[in-house]
Amino acid sequence: MSIFYWYTEADDGPKFSAIYIGVLKMIGYTMMFVGVVIYSRFLTRWPYRRIYIYMQVLSAVVSLCDIVIVSRLNTKIGIPDEAMLLSDTTLAPGVLRLIMMPTYVLAAKV
Repeated sequence: MSIFYWYTEADDGPKFSAIYIGVLKMIGYTMMFVGVVIYSRFLTRWPYRRIYIYMQVLSAVVSLCDIVIVSRLNTKIGIPDEAMLLSDTTLAPGVLRLIMMPTYVLAAKV
């Protein structure tokens, strides 16, 4: 069962509309651009190792959002499904772009 099916159709899922998920994906792509801007504005002087370490830890924390929403822990503590999906779908692409930016820069230097 894919996560998209669970988000939209599953009996125990949140039953989001496909349009809502599409809009969140569009915001996620915008966050990729924001990740590039953050890297070029603030992280260009940081050592690559430090960027990788911090962004990997942040990526692990953001990835926990999937586990929380699928296990429905968010509803038990009072966080709406929309807020959990918004944080997961928008933050993860930006963080992943920040992880990859040093690799892109090194590849461009070769």
